[in-house]
Amino acid sequence: MELKLEGNYSLLSTCVYNTIKDAIIAEKLEPGKKVSETGLAKELGVSRTPVREALRILYTEGFVKLTPNSSFVVSMFTQKDAIEILHVRSILESEASRMAAMNIDEEGKRKLKKAISLMDKVYELEGEEKAAEFSNADIEFHKVIFEIAGNSKMLMVSDSLHDRQIRLYISTHSANTELMDVCSRQHRHIMDAIVIGDEIGAEKYAKEHISYIKKMISSF
Repeated sequence: MELKLEGNYSLLSTCVYNTIKDAIIAEKLEPGKKVSETGLAKELGVSRTPVREALRILYTEGFVKLTPNSSFVVSMFTQKDAIEILHVRSILESEASRMAAMNIDEEGKRKLKKAISLMDKVYELEGEEKAAEFSNADIEFHKVIFEIAGNSKMLMVSDSLHDRQIRLYISTHSANTELMDVCSRQHRHIMDAIVIGDEIGAEKYAKEHISYIKKMISSF
């Protein structure tokens, strides 16, 4: 495992937190692996303090857990976790889509179309890179909807849930063309409803989208 600090963050602790979290999501730090404060601090070239702060936050978010001897271990992520998260996402994203349809303006339309175009470009890729970039494009699309909806707290919750979703996606399967095709179509339905201000349609299509993902994950 080789980790290095990434990102341009104002606080070192934030940079350390994001670096460790990204390593967990990408499974550079594998589920069940013991995490050493000293080892991470040495590898990242920082003191133990920002590493300790990062691990405490990751603990509250469920990325790591504490053993009886107070050591941190990377948490396992199960199908049950994913289904529970998708239930919450269904509530959040259907409401966010409805709100976005109410608030949509020309700038919002531009952002949605750009997010869709990012997903289209994924089809030019292959294998694991295709799967990872599809997840990134999916996150961006839903993030834009929350931004248009105008509720920052909903966006914060959604971001956290998506992190866990990426982790399951990467660890359970490689590029699934059928899933990508269906999700891409569903995203367009959601976008079209939001663009024309169809609140009921946007909410309906968002629920159908999450329901489909839940069905797919249940079959893995």
